[in-house]
Amino acid sequence: GNGESVIVLNNRAGHIIAVDLLGEVIFEYDTGSQLIITPILTDLTGDGKLEVVTFTVDRRLIALDATGTPLGGFPVEFTANLLVELAAADLNDSGHSEIIVGLVSGWLDAIDHNGDSLEGFPLYLGSPVSLSPIILDDRHIVTGTQDNRLFVISPEGEIVMERQFQNRIISEAIAADFSSNEILDIAFVTAN
Repeated sequence: GNGESVIVLNNRAGHIIAVDLLGEVIFEYDTGSQLIITPILTDLTGDGKLEVVTFTVDRRLIALDATGTPLGGFPVEFTANLLVELAAADLNDSGHSEIIVGLVSGWLDAIDHNGDSLEGFPLYLGSPVSLSPIILDDRHIVTGTQDNRLFVISPEGEIVMERQFQNRIISEAIAADFSSNEILDIAFVTAN
């Protein structure tokens, strides 16, 4: 909260821990459930400070301020779990980040700073989300599903591209201008 570097981690016992670079604990928050994904740091409230966001095994999206206090509207409870990491970006140019959540039920959601879904979300993709969402420079979301499909989704929740692959996507996606033409390319690995 004071501009100094902080390390934030989850542990499987359900604790979110923030420490400074000297190892002093800034806060420790007990979620009451196991944590198996990486916490993300993003400015959910639009105040220029980073909040901590993570997802529990009992299907709750947790958001904490820099002191370890839960934000209003959180936790958000879901009916399904996830297999992939979270993503965050200001999808609607509101000055607040939104959290992108890809669920095993096949739903992709974008949660705002109040714990509500953005208009156009959740979006049903038809198969468990198995590729961690990434956000492109134009705020489009790239993700994939277990039935070998890759999606590009607009910030408004519209599918703008869907591509079926013969083989399963087995890596996370990255986006970069590999061909030096000032257009982002998407790269990932498939089986075989």
